[in-house]
Amino acid sequence: MEWRKISRNDNYSINRNGDVRNDITGQIKKPYVNKDNNYLTVDLYRDNKSKKVTVHRLLAEAFIPNPENKPCIDHKDGNRQNNALTNLRWATYSENNSRFNTIGVRSERIKVTHYTEIRKKRGGGHESWSTVDRINYYEKIGDCADAFGCSQGNITLMLKSGTIGRRGKMRGYLFEYCNS
Repeated sequence: MEWRKISRNDNYSINRNGDVRNDITGQIKKPYVNKDNNYLTVDLYRDNKSKKVTVHRLLAEAFIPNPENKPCIDHKDGNRQNNALTNLRWATYSENNSRFNTIGVRSERIKVTHYTEIRKKRGGGHESWSTVDRINYYEKIGDCADAFGCSQGNITLMLKSGTIGRRGKMRGYLFEYCNS
């Protein structure tokens, strides 16, 4: 197995599989999924200070030539956790976003499911969500935001939360990306 030194921190090396090794202790670092951006990330330490670095960037810097000095690494299949070298390429910002046909917005179909609500007999408070009332599909986040009369940011927050909305326009609605 070929190990290459990580240029930004020479205490560590990386191999083609994306394993990051501490050269001082010989231990392999276990990557974790960054909840903010969904990339596999490792903490690299130097002088008792940690630096969070994505595994795909370390792989590209070590194994993929960048003669045009492009700033981004693109996952060709769009899966941020697929760090196979054959799936990574250097890209400009516009090349990185070109697959989405939008600027900075994920353009996958969105499934919006509305649930009927069961309320308590006296006092009228919420008890539980019952059956599916209706399901709507939207091509983009923008289309969904227009239908609900809110911002794309509100829809994105609902997609990230993965829970049924409890207040206002979103009450009773579950927002999900379509897998197909």
